[in-house]
Amino acid sequence: MTPERKRELQRKYQADVLGTSQEEATKLYNRYLGTLHLEKDVKGKPSFHIFLAIRLKARNNAFRADMDLVSGNINRKVFGNRLRKYCANLYAAELNYHGLANIDTETEEWKRLVRRMITEVVKALEGFDPLDNDALCVPMAKTWHRFVTVVHTRYNLPTVREMRKHIGEESDIERSVLEADDFETRMTRQERERIEADIE
Repeated sequence: MTPERKRELQRKYQADVLGTSQEEATKLYNRYLGTLHLEKDVKGKPSFHIFLAIRLKARNNAFRADMDLVSGNINRKVFGNRLRKYCANLYAAELNYHGLANIDTETEEWKRLVRRMITEVVKALEGFDPLDNDALCVPMAKTWHRFVTVVHTRYNLPTVREMRKHIGEESDIERSVLEADDFETRMTRQERERIEADIE
């Protein structure tokens, strides 16, 4: 991307955003960030801030679903449906919308990937006290970054490690999770089958 192209994109965004709603302004800004990533900056490096922007809703939705599951407000089946629709599929839709990936959420491959991720989240949250926010933040951060790792690897997107260099982390707890660099929640085949039966 040349400096002229970057200025052109900035001018276009500033003109397009005038008089729009907050929601539309956010969409336009995310589209601008997506273009910066795809076209790379003047030094030939991609911008990773689009991934920070588009994860916001999906990650917040996952947090609320996690809290409801741990608190006993919803069962595993409802939890699985919420995580699938409002986290995994929403993140895929955002990646698609910004031209970062082409994910068909109706394929068996995607459904298997998401089912595996939901199973890991359920296992990771077992036994946690819903009132211990600090303790809960660890499995929440681990499972989010596990999901991103699996999806980004499958669709040839930047790694968690690569993005972290440019966008950092949101808390000390997330920093410790990222430094450990091991996001998978391990379980036996029997545990997996038991959880899968509950979320189907």
